[in-house]
Formats: sequence, structure tokens, C-alpha cells
Amino acid sequence: MSTTIKKNGIILKISDTPGKDKLLQILTGDGIVSAFMTPKRSGGKKSFIFDVFTFGEFIIYVTDKGNSLVNSVNPFECFYGLRDDIVTLSAAAYFSELVRYAATDCDCDFQSLLALFLKALRLLSDGAGVKSVKPVFEFKIAQMLGFAPCLEAEEKSARYYFDIDDGRLYINEVKNGFPLSRNAVYLIYKILNSDTETAFSYMHDNNELDAVFSIAEQYILYHTEREFSSLKFLNGVI
Repeated sequence: MSTTIKKNGIILKISDTPGKDKLLQILTGDGIVSAFMTPKRSGGKKSFIFDVFTFGEFIIYVTDKGNSLVNSVNPFECFYGLRDDIVTLSAAAYFSELVRYAATDCDCDFQSLLALFLKALRLLSDGAGVKSVKPVFEFKIAQMLGFAPCLEAEEKSARYYFDIDDGRLYINEVKNGFPLSRNAVYLIYKILNSDTETAFSYMHDNNELDAVFSIAEQYILYHTEREFSSLKFLNGVI
């Protein structure tokens, strides 16, 4: 039986189809919705009332065969600041790819995932540096996927080796270990143990930013066991 539903969500990706329709992937608090939308026509040319990273209210018609069609979009936020430079836009694309990966987890908390993504985009759109936003986003995604670092160590030290395999801290050098100061470890600890709104605030003007930036990327790549094409592009322009 066909039905019409109303969802608040954000467009993660827009793909072309063999016809005139566009295929939208929309992150909502209940999951990712794949739905088709036909562009409006103006003066014989296609015009769009939406774009990737549009957050708003979507009216979606679901056919009796299970196909979803977007009837209308009421935008709340469009994050125009993301398009100010290629680095910021590339970071947003990488976050979108990470979100789509995290959404495949059967235990995914989509409400928290949506809140994290929106917070990260707002910060980037308002001019926050990619280096201060990206590591928090990566560690929070790792936490949602169930492989957050445990940051345990046998004893206190001014310097540790962080093992990206088991997420533990060692006093002596280990095979997959990265050197981290005690302050950097504490910064990661605060990120993991804070809510979404608070976690990003710790990265502003922090002396450990570069170290945490490097570790977070290595950690997410190691545990997802995949490459992200958008990350490759980001690292080429950052």
C-alpha cells in the first residue's frame, strides 16, 4: 500500500540516473533513505531546489512496490560556507562517506549519527579549521562503531605509545604504536567522554592538535579496513 511520510534529514549524496531523475541518499534519525527526485523545469532548463548537504524536511511518497519518491524539500540549513574553499568541501565529502559507512552497522544509532554530522558541518561552514574538526569526527565515528580506544596503560608516564590495533597505551615502543604525550592522550580521552556539542570545543588552539589529527586518521583507517576516496582527495588539497 502506498503512503506519504515526512522526514527530517540531510542529503549525503546525489547520483544521476539513466533518466531525468536524481537519486538522493538522505540521512534521517531512523536511517538512510534512498529516494528519487525529479528536477523542476524552468525555461526549458533543469533547475534544482536542493543540493548535497541540504538539511530539511522531506515529503516522501512510498509506492506500493516500495520505491521512494521525494515530493518536496523544505530546507532548514544549506551550509553554504562549505563551498568557500576546496579543503572545507572535501572534508564535508569525507565526513559524508564516513557516515554512509557507519550507517551500514546493524546497531547504528542514527539519531546520534545525524547530530554528529550536523554539528561537524555547522562548524566547517562557520569557518572552523578542518584540522580541529576532523579528528573529533573520526574518533566519535569509531566510538559509534564500537572500537573506541580504551586508553589504558600499566603506569603513568609523560609519554606513551598508542597502539592503533588495541587502542591501549604502552610505555615502551610497540609495532603499531604512535608516540603521544600525556596531554594528547588526555585530549583524546575528553573527546571520547564528552557529548557531541562539547567534544569539538577541546580542539580549539590546542597544542596537541597535529598529533591527534594524525592518530585519529590512522586509527579510523586501520579499524574500518578500507580506503575512502574522498579522504585521498582531501589529503591531496589540505
